[in-house]
Amino acid sequence: INMLSFLVYLVITILIVVISWAYYYGILDKLKIHTITLAPFECMYYTIRGDYSKKMEHEYENITNAIQGNKIAHQAFNRGGKLMFGFYYDSPNKVRDRNRMRAAVGFIFRTTSQEERDHIQEQMGRLGFKYARTRGTK
Repeated sequence: INMLSFLVYLVITILIVVISWAYYYGILDKLKIHTITLAPFECMYYTIRGDYSKKMEHEYENITNAIQGNKIAHQAFNRGGKLMFGFYYDSPNKVRDRNRMRAAVGFIFRTTSQEERDHIQEQMGRLGFKYARTRGTK
């Protein structure tokens, strides 16, 4: 009975440690999708491939660093509502190899002049970003 009690205690302890570890690292978190309605906007974005759950935090850090490294882009980003986005092309539930999932990530900005827009397109373009302008969403 002592050995059985010890094994039960050991299994319960290991389960608690594993579940705590998984919770801490976000393995148990679900992807949160927010849908919003937007007026027409301009954005800079780039495309990525890979498992969304593993890549997105890193990609948003890259975008933040790129914006903060450019004073004009940072000001335009603030005027644009400080919004970053991800467009996901593939459903994780329907793709066999998650490393092949495709997405576009970027940020929305608002310029005050054509000169400012040209500067942002040129500078962010050097970092691999592409420019897009939308008519808005419904």
